Amino acid sequence: MRLTTEGNLLYTYIEKYNLKDIFDQEVIQYMALYTLDKGECICQSGDMFQSMFFLVKGKLKIYTVQENGKALLLRFNKPLSIVGDMEYLTGYQARCNVEAVNKCMLIEIKYEHLNKFSYNDPKFLRFLIKQICHKLYTISNATALNLLYPVENKFASYLLSTMVNEQEDVHREELKSSKLTEVATLLGTSYRHLNRVIRQLEKEGIISRNKGSIIIHDINKIEELSCGSLYE
Repeated sequence: MRLTTEGNLLYTYIEKYNLKDIFDQEVIQYMALYTLDKGECICQSGDMFQSMFFLVKGKLKIYTVQENGKALLLRFNKPLSIVGDMEYLTGYQARCNVEAVNKCMLIEIKYEHLNKFSYNDPKFLRFLIKQICHKLYTISNATALNLLYPVENKFASYLLSTMVNEQEDVHREELKSSKLTEVATLLGTSYRHLNRVIRQLEKEGIISRNKGSIIIHDINKIEELSCGSLYE
């Protein structure tokens, strides 16, 4: 993660997401803009946060890794979402891994500045409560999804979340054997079963595999199978 000082980009995002309605100028002056490259992590389970991050561009993948090494996909975050809010209020360590699906931009506010200027600010606290309630809703939704939906629906939702950007443009996704094993683990299934699902989707002409990459041919069918993008 690297600091971005390009022109007025920070203030462009502050205006775009109306952060002036949430924070006073005392806090805004301490904000910093960071860039996160695809595959880079903001945090891993067990990390201690010192800052809160506001996602203003891109998409983040949130997943949990258990002591037995198994991982489970929880959700994808889009702007404007927060990383480090629950840890700020509780002082707990991070319980999940947060990884960039694509190039992301995040605004950082250090906890020390939030404590000094925003801790008792009703505007900030109302915003925080709304964000945390949304997280609890999505976690509940993800639990039902992982227990009740077949792999076909979960994989379609995964593809929609990782291969389609904000402009609805579809791109290729590299999905070699090692990556496919990782995806199967995140979706709570086996490599063999996920491979069978992919072959069936290929047979129906919905997707294809070419030199280790997945290509979506029927985005409408993927959207239908995703049941409204289940992980978001």
